[in-house]
Amino acid sequence: MLLCLIDSANTSAQSSGYRSYGVKDGLPSSEVYFSMQDSKGYMWFTTDKGVCRFDGYEFKTYTTSNGLADNTIFECQEDYKGRIWFRSLSGKLSYYFKDSIYKLPINDSLNKLIKAAFCESMSIDTADNVYMALYGFSRGLIKINTRKGSIKIIPIPKDRSYIFISPDKKALSGFTCSPGYFSKGLVRDSLLHLYTLLPGDTSIREIRSWKWHIPDNILIHDCSFLLPDGKIAASVYSDFMILDTSSVNFLFYKKLPTEIINLSMNKNYSFWLSTLNSPEYYSNNEFTHMSFPSFIKTNHITSVTTDKEGGTWFTSLYGAVYYINSLSFRTYTIENGMLGNKITGVAIDKQGKIWAASEHNNKYVIIDHDSITYRTLPNIDGLSITNFLFKNNGEVWISNNSNTGLFIYNTPKAAEEGKPSANFHGGCVCMVSDTGSSCWVSGYGSLFYLKKIDHEVTAPVFKKLDSKIFSLCKSADQSIYIGTLNGLWRYKSDSLINIGKIFPVLKNRIDDVVETKDHSILVATKDTGIIIIQPDNKLIHLTTSNGLLSNFCQCLSVDYKGNAWVGTNKGISHILFKNTTNLIIDTIINLSSANLFEVNKIATKGDTVCAATNNGLTVFNMNLVSYNKIAPSIFITGLKINNKNWPVSKSLSLNYDENYLFISFVGLTYKDAGNTQYRYKMEDIDTGWIYTKNRDVQYPKLAPGNYKFVVSAMNNDGKWNMEPATMQLNISPPFWATWWFRSLFVAAIAGFIYWRFKVVESRTKKEADINKQLIIMELKELKAQMDPHFLFNNLNTLTHLVELKSDDAPEFVEELSKYYRYSLQFRNAEFTELENELKQAVRYIHILKIRFGDNMKIKWNIDEPLKSYYVATYSLQLLLENITKHNIVSAAKPLWVEISTTAQNSLLVKNQLQPKNSSALSNGHGLKSINQRYQLLTKRKTTINQTTEYFCVELPLITPDEYESTYS
Repeated sequence: MLLCLIDSANTSAQSSGYRSYGVKDGLPSSEVYFSMQDSKGYMWFTTDKGVCRFDGYEFKTYTTSNGLADNTIFECQEDYKGRIWFRSLSGKLSYYFKDSIYKLPINDSLNKLIKAAFCESMSIDTADNVYMALYGFSRGLIKINTRKGSIKIIPIPKDRSYIFISPDKKALSGFTCSPGYFSKGLVRDSLLHLYTLLPGDTSIREIRSWKWHIPDNILIHDCSFLLPDGKIAASVYSDFMILDTSSVNFLFYKKLPTEIINLSMNKNYSFWLSTLNSPEYYSNNEFTHMSFPSFIKTNHITSVTTDKEGGTWFTSLYGAVYYINSLSFRTYTIENGMLGNKITGVAIDKQGKIWAASEHNNKYVIIDHDSITYRTLPNIDGLSITNFLFKNNGEVWISNNSNTGLFIYNTPKAAEEGKPSANFHGGCVCMVSDTGSSCWVSGYGSLFYLKKIDHEVTAPVFKKLDSKIFSLCKSADQSIYIGTLNGLWRYKSDSLINIGKIFPVLKNRIDDVVETKDHSILVATKDTGIIIIQPDNKLIHLTTSNGLLSNFCQCLSVDYKGNAWVGTNKGISHILFKNTTNLIIDTIINLSSANLFEVNKIATKGDTVCAATNNGLTVFNMNLVSYNKIAPSIFITGLKINNKNWPVSKSLSLNYDENYLFISFVGLTYKDAGNTQYRYKMEDIDTGWIYTKNRDVQYPKLAPGNYKFVVSAMNNDGKWNMEPATMQLNISPPFWATWWFRSLFVAAIAGFIYWRFKVVESRTKKEADINKQLIIMELKELKAQMDPHFLFNNLNTLTHLVELKSDDAPEFVEELSKYYRYSLQFRNAEFTELENELKQAVRYIHILKIRFGDNMKIKWNIDEPLKSYYVATYSLQLLLENITKHNIVSAAKPLWVEISTTAQNSLLVKNQLQPKNSSALSNGHGLKSINQRYQLLTKRKTTINQTTEYFCVELPLITPDEYESTYS
């Protein structure tokens, strides 16, 4: 059997059908030694700079800073408890368990014991004993009892290559030699010895030995596996063998051209052999030929692992990690032989050779197994080859969309030699074979019937459709179905019938048409899926709701089994029919990977399927493509409550205010990594499943109650995990919502009513006294507001502006009007919002600016949130009036005033002290009025501070809550 891999030199190109992961993607090192999938489904990678756990989205790295015993880790393996053990360069041991790394306390003693020796393999049994087989340790095996923290040496004779069968039925390989083995040039025993433990667990007994030539004085990598039937698979240096434990015979033996670095066993007991060259694959007593891409051949593959979904992971010394989702695919691109990545034509001849052409190229390729040859179609003016047609009479017709039309070759050999026997001029989009040397051909908007006689090609039939043609299909009743931009047409007996008028669903663009074995017509549409016209003229309509990958269907092919292949922009849908003579759909299997996007044409012959895409030509054996039945394992990986990280648990009890949840989760599937479909719901909140490709969900402000969060994931073939991850939540109500608190509350209300009655009685008397004082103050305030001196100054200013015919006069009148309107509007309010008072102050300052010009400098510094606080009405303007009344404001002595809020929630008004003569000094009425108002209603005082340089007044600001309570 021949297995092929995707080939490409561009390791980062997703279009090449594989994925690569390096340092830029989160790996700590490009030197990766080993890979493993654990029982949960996570992938593990050991590197020169720590170990990584991968979930398909991101790498989580563990190093010595996280507890790892050594950063250079060569291997990892999982034990019966689910712990992941790490084999390191130094021999020190550590393991991962429940998201933490643990070191063995005896590591220092172990390191001193083995010194420069190298641990080649290890095993952990169900009694928590660790067995280590070493290279360069002359004394034998090491057994570590992790429960007791003890180390024992089980002696093995010196200079022996050995295999040890551990109690947990694993085969460990080692070589007992002294650390100076290489420098001394010692010769080892030429036997490979097999040992097992004796009763008492203190010594070993030899079961068997095999003799063959073991190279001397070389560093070798010994690997071995115990097979279910008692046989042993082993590799020593470049030798691979299957050993019979009941005899000295080799059941299988092969020497490879280069050293075997690692041996990996698959579930079916086949093996991958990682060598200094390309990996080798062994199964059923034979090595299978593998055609590897260049990046596999040149990057020194260190291990090969097949995951549960059938994907293959390659680790390497130089190129990090590579993933291929199926070994049954081979993709040809410009990097490995194609003339371009967009493939416009593909067909398979009777010998199984693949003929393919790329866009805008007059050359085409012929692929015969692993060889590619190139042929040239003459004079196509840089346009594209569109079709290859292999007729029953041996002729090969090759069409192109240039004016040269198509070339006809009498035999495939003539086509390979580039010797056409006839040529038809005119752009050809598609062809369908007819009997003999005849063919139906479409131009861009016309249908031709071409007939070749000797070296001449005639067109006895010509029909113009006035619509761009995309496909042709000849049915068993000799009808020609024509897929066009304006729907489906049928030509028969010299008549054109518009099928779109009969079936409106077929009146739009048709990209391809084929006939099935039961003579149904399959139609691929541009955006409405697949339409099947049955012989009785009934329609079957298939869309994504029925399982198709996409409704943008671009090409069709019916294989020899009678099943249909549909090429879409998202991949290939394989439609399986229960009965191909009476069309009943059984199931739809979807193939979606990077190398199968944007499929332009599909060709099938026998078991081979060729997909011509915008990203190359992908070839595979349809029998090797299997449905992915492995549902993704799903885990809740993270939890935040009120934006704080919280331990993930199956069940949580939370307080009423711990109700803002952020939940993260992951589905472990690698076939379409990073594009996994999820569904989740919070029972008692969400009425149904919510579908997403995101890996997290938020639930803000959950009400008290019991909830259950459920999440599941789907693999690339649509299989959902039927055992979703769940998390139970109980959010307790606040204490005031409990029954005992409500009882206390009723009693408290009764007491409050009685107390309130007494308070109101007392307050009524107090308010009467306050109102009396406020009326007196209001009259004084109004008198101060209407101060004739202030009004006289402003009228003088206005008169002066009018005499000068100043443009400021109207504006002055308007601002003065607004000023007095505010005074009247808030005359009954003891306090107003700071924002209102600031607006009035701005108007007042504007009036002052007209009087004083730029000689009065105002600096503002108001904290925005404090604008909703309250301040005594008119207080700010009274302070500003006092400033101008009692200080010099002139060009010679400009006056600076600062109005700001403080951290103590107060309003500070500060000015330079430039006092006028003593006759202008104030009696203090304004400041007394403000201070009395604060004391009466809030029990607070204003603060006055005066120095030789400045004078400042600080007014308390009242919070909205305080204001409401004052007037409640």
